Amino acid sequence: EEDGVVVPFGFLARTHLPITIPMGRLPNKNMFIVAPSGSGKTTLMRAIIKSLLAKPCVIIALEAKANDPNLDEKKEGFKHTVLPEAQHAGFNTLYFNPLDQESVHWNPLDLSAIQFASSIVTDVNALDAEEQHWAERDMGYIEGLAQLLKWGSVQVVREDENGSASEFEPIPCNPRGLMKLVNNRRNIVESLRQLKSRSDINATELSELTQRLSSIIRTDNDWDKNIQGVRGRLRMFKNECILRVTEQSNISMLDVMHKPSVLIFGAPASLGPDAESLAGCFVYQL
Repeated sequence: EEDGVVVPFGFLARTHLPITIPMGRLPNKNMFIVAPSGSGKTTLMRAIIKSLLAKPCVIIALEAKANDPNLDEKKEGFKHTVLPEAQHAGFNTLYFNPLDQESVHWNPLDLSAIQFASSIVTDVNALDAEEQHWAERDMGYIEGLAQLLKWGSVQVVREDENGSASEFEPIPCNPRGLMKLVNNRRNIVESLRQLKSRSDINATELSELTQRLSSIIRTDNDWDKNIQGVRGRLRMFKNECILRVTEQSNISMLDVMHKPSVLIFGAPASLGPDAESLAGCFVYQL
């Protein structure tokens, strides 16, 4: 509230005044702008971002209702209004948008299993006691499945005449691979079984992981009941557009944070709650 500025409705949209940013050491600062439709929020944000280009820094903007690039005929999105100027100023420019064919790719499972799970199930301590219990349970399952991917999961592709698994193929450590575990109990069971013969996997840690996942793989009935919460939290990874841009990272977030860069994260409104979930995961990981 101390830093807040109240302006009349429509004022920002009618003016294109330059925004002045102090040229000392730029502090880490989060900006949260609230105003009605048509009041000029996007115009103001463009001006703020462009003014920051005068000094080497890292700018990360979450475009919460990014336009579908295929429908942005007026080219009003940050991709067309901000990034060209940033590139001209010598900044590294990155644009993430699941609907854009030119989007950079980012795999949220590049981080550790616990970091990934924490970015999916956030603010657990802010929940009431009952909700916190279920959130912690789902978080434990997601962390366990992510760890299983990192150690090496397999998918059953062929069975012998007795119905036993006889041929496997590796599951990639990305959201698409995660959903192959979430949607198929047998892949989890066979992955755990295969890991028992691996000398590079700590036996105690594997035993603990097996115990953690046991309640969702014990029987088909338990599986269906207990996996529902996990499926709900990971529903964004059922979207093919999101899976396409989270398959394998082609950027390094750590590198981005250490040189002058402008990163626009576009979360298209047409993706609905999936875009919000993905943006929340992204912001948490940063």
